[in-house]
Amino acid sequence: MAHSAIEEFIRTHALPATIKRGKKYVAEGRVRKIQEGKDERYTAVVLGQDIYDVSFTVGDESILADYDCTCPAFNSYGGVCKHIVAVLYQWGNQTSSTPAARKKTNADPLKVERFIDSFADLYDMQRDIHSEREPLRVEYHIHFHPVNLFTSGGYAELELKAGIDRAYVVKHIFSWLQAVHRRDSYPFTKSFTYRPMEHTFTETDKWIMEQLIQLMQYKEESFIYAQKAVRRIHLPGSVLIKLLEELDQNDIFIYIDEKLVSFQGIENERASLPLQFHLDASEDGAEFELEWKNLENIHYLGSEYEAFMEEGVVYFLDETERHIFERMYKRMKREQGRLVVPIAMLERFLSYILPQLEKIANVDVTNIADRLVQVALTPTLFVEGDGEQLQARLQFRYGDREIDPYQREEDTKEGDIVLRDIQKEQEIMSVIENIPFTYNENGLTLSGEESIAHFLLNDVQQLQKDTEMQFTESVKDLVYDPNDDPTISIEFNSRMKWLDIDFQFADVSSSEAEELLQAMRLNRSYTKLSSGKYVDLSSEQMDDVRHAIGIVGENGPIQTNMNVPLYKAFQLNNQPHTRFDERVKRLIDDVSEPGHHQITPPEPVNQMMRDYQRTGFQWLSSLSVYGFGGILATIWGSGKRFKRLLTCPITLERMKGHGR
Repeated sequence: MAHSAIEEFIRTHALPATIKRGKKYVAEGRVRKIQEGKDERYTAVVLGQDIYDVSFTVGDESILADYDCTCPAFNSYGGVCKHIVAVLYQWGNQTSSTPAARKKTNADPLKVERFIDSFADLYDMQRDIHSEREPLRVEYHIHFHPVNLFTSGGYAELELKAGIDRAYVVKHIFSWLQAVHRRDSYPFTKSFTYRPMEHTFTETDKWIMEQLIQLMQYKEESFIYAQKAVRRIHLPGSVLIKLLEELDQNDIFIYIDEKLVSFQGIENERASLPLQFHLDASEDGAEFELEWKNLENIHYLGSEYEAFMEEGVVYFLDETERHIFERMYKRMKREQGRLVVPIAMLERFLSYILPQLEKIANVDVTNIADRLVQVALTPTLFVEGDGEQLQARLQFRYGDREIDPYQREEDTKEGDIVLRDIQKEQEIMSVIENIPFTYNENGLTLSGEESIAHFLLNDVQQLQKDTEMQFTESVKDLVYDPNDDPTISIEFNSRMKWLDIDFQFADVSSSEAEELLQAMRLNRSYTKLSSGKYVDLSSEQMDDVRHAIGIVGENGPIQTNMNVPLYKAFQLNNQPHTRFDERVKRLIDDVSEPGHHQITPPEPVNQMMRDYQRTGFQWLSSLSVYGFGGILATIWGSGKRFKRLLTCPITLERMKGHGR
């Protein structure tokens, strides 16, 4: 495909702005790996905001038959994208040389020399693969740029050196990684060139080179490294950790702000963070000073690395530790390692900061230890009011000290310093904040039937886990809390052959009990009695009632006294607060254990029956005694009609005995 044909195709199918961007991609070297496949199909890789695959086919008369790109823009409009434009220009540059052009080309000895060198590598590759190769020494120079007052985050860079007797600086790190990846030679000096057939990496160095190659392949700025002689690359946190964990200390050189320091290794043990703080009072006792003793030796690498360095050792932090460390580091850096705290603020300062600081550091409070008081927190919620509105007041008590968390605490200048349990206070406050209280000068207020009901029946139970609850008698009277649990009495009505069911609720009238049952059938969480008491319909005490309503109250009106079919007894069985009379118990027992009724099948059929058929006959006969003749159990197997017919004579005989 001639260069003119490419130009014509591009100008026909692409916008001028797209053509300009495509040419820029070519100039920046973003087009890689143009390869020819079957049937004139070409593929290439373009480095854009991501790595995109481009393919195209050259048809008859060198006309572009089809093309494709994996970028999002390719499918968003009809023209070709900048990635296809870039690939076509690059491909055209590689294939458009003509004999006439070659005749005009002047001899270039340097190009020829490089071409010869490229074939020299082939001879290296053809050497005996078992020949001994020299181990290459690789040095890793890591440059830390810690967080300071003028930067929001730190960063780390890697510089490499390699050689045999001595290590040489890798001046173009991207070209070096490309050479290692492609098994090409890489010249360091006139006297030393890395050759893959002569030199070998240790297993650790080989693994690290693979990590760096992978990093470079997926970094957007890799095309910049390809154009410029860049010695250093940015190290992400994950790669830095791998380097420090895998490499021998002798191969690592650490620099802090370009100053070489002695690397002593890494430390992952959380209990050994070397952070030293000291808290002491001033001479006149009017203020206190928190000092970070070894701050000058601490170099924080930033949130990307979650690590700091002290005396040549790198310490890693977990997420919780990092949040604490960052707050302390930034503040204490501004204060040059010394923070003065007025005595009036000391109690709140220590209550909030000391427990967190002690998670990551050793804090020396020896000189003021006799003034620090640490007693258990006793939280109490006082509730008063009536059915229309509730008022509440939260109190935190530490020994004799009482604190209202909704009022600004008056700091004491003399006496003991109480270390408050801020974490537990916040947990309790969080629960209360989820309750729709409104706050005013009188404290917390709760209004509305649903809000009050939910508070008394649900929120109080959660609060009682950690908080002492104090209610006035008027508030206690708002909750239905009888001495006896609800009961269900079930009796066998032998005349009507049904069950008489009676629901009983202590201190509740029959009409209100029926309203309560109806609310429960509607799956309401509570109901309110005429007395103003709230009934928790979802409590464990109501479990049996809910179960029974689901069985007997599916349709029609529901009442405290109901008549239901006999077979419902089996569904109501085994409930702790359900009481059966003796006849119902015998009914359940007889049907569950048909062997109790020793009824012999008629002869000579009895001799023809198998054991399981006799069991089925006994069971069916037991059902017939209670009028369940039409109910058959599938587990009896075949012959149900046969067994049913066998029971007919017995049933007829029983009916004659009753004069029917």
